[in-house]
Amino acid sequence: MRAPRRFIKIMIFNLLIKKDFQKLARHLLYLLHNKNKM
Repeated sequence: MRAPRRFIKIMIFNLLIKKDFQKLARHLLYLLHNKNKM
């Protein structure tokens, strides 16, 4: 299940507005991990 890049950008933007940096960091680490797998 892959999210469109636009959706990911919106999601990150929303997390930044909410100052939810813990979730943001986890999400970015998840993306990096998936990129390394490919």
